[in-house]
Amino acid sequence: KRITTIDVGQSIEVEGVQITALDAGHCPGSLMFLLEHLATGHTALHTGDMRASQDVREAVCAALLRRGLLRLCHRCNHSPSPTTSAIAATAAATAAAETTDAAASPSPLAVDVLYLDTTYSSPRWRFPPQPDALRCLAAVTAAELRREPRTLFVVGSYQVGKEKAIAAVARAAGGRALLSERRALSLKLCGLWDAELHTVDAADPQVRVHVMPLSAGVEAHEAMGALLQRHGERYAAVVTFRPTGWAYSKSDEAGLPKPWVEGAGSTRMYGVPYSEHSSWEELQAFVAALRPRALVPTVNADTARDRERLQAAYAHAMDLAADKGRLDWHFRRRPSSAVGASSSSDVGGGGGTGGGGGGGGGSGGGGGGGSRDAAESRDVLSSVDLSSVDVGEQRRRWRQFAARL
Repeated sequence: KRITTIDVGQSIEVEGVQITALDAGHCPGSLMFLLEHLATGHTALHTGDMRASQDVREAVCAALLRRGLLRLCHRCNHSPSPTTSAIAATAAATAAAETTDAAASPSPLAVDVLYLDTTYSSPRWRFPPQPDALRCLAAVTAAELRREPRTLFVVGSYQVGKEKAIAAVARAAGGRALLSERRALSLKLCGLWDAELHTVDAADPQVRVHVMPLSAGVEAHEAMGALLQRHGERYAAVVTFRPTGWAYSKSDEAGLPKPWVEGAGSTRMYGVPYSEHSSWEELQAFVAALRPRALVPTVNADTARDRERLQAAYAHAMDLAADKGRLDWHFRRRPSSAVGASSSSDVGGGGGTGGGGGGGGGSGGGGGGGSRDAAESRDVLSSVDLSSVDVGEQRRRWRQFAARL
């Protein structure tokens, strides 16, 4: 087997497919992959696990613009950064210089298929941006140190991830976080090791933060109690943070989260909505920025019904004009030139509804005035293409809809 490393912004070609790595904003080293089929121009973006912050959205837009795959950056639901704006202006100027036909159709969208991390794809999950959650962690840390200066802090984590949360707590505690050799190596490989905040030496007197598996409930308090027994002379209290989007509660938006306290206050646990996945608003903004033609949810999408539900949540932000499986595709307007030609030939005939050329049988009356309403009706009808309606497909979709009622 062959393994190829790729850095953010780098592109490689594999069997006719150009693969570009983009920052996914998740854990250290996490990447999205933009795939372009060079022969057909078909594109797909696979996000993997992703936190679609504004910075990540802007970076994706900028990358697509640099590759000439996104024509208009105003699709993004935010004010573009100066860098993105400059790239957009350059791309627009280039497109204008190369376009000689004012009526030329717009270039295709950048992303034909979007494989989207839908971990928190529900309006319920409106947790705050990462910087706000990190400030919350720092504020709770400072408050707990005022309550008990000899407090040990524990940050729940997996084998990788939560690095920003660990650093925020260590910085606020004025000490270092004790890390495993494996995590230390991953941080060094990613260029994120900070000797002021990290250590692998358990005897380091500056250790104020431990990193342990993410746990909750009684199990977490038992683990804190064990830490106190082991380090009783050094610490008088232990505070554990559960930094996860699942800890989000609307009731916590008014202030700092409330702890679960045990052991007469010596062990305290806080759930803080720090997440390395996208919130509901961020997911909506990301899809609206790219306007994909198709969307494939990658999390919580085990059944066909799950996938349909998740896809429906983003349909309003997608470009579905080419989806022949949707009824509205068959009622799309044809180009204005085709409609105009059809309309002029219809209206030019004598004796029609509009009474052209003084014909007396029309409801509009003679005198060449015609019927504006009738002409507009013909325009609309001529723009409807029912020649390729898949009746069987429409019947199947109606049965699916009826089954859900």
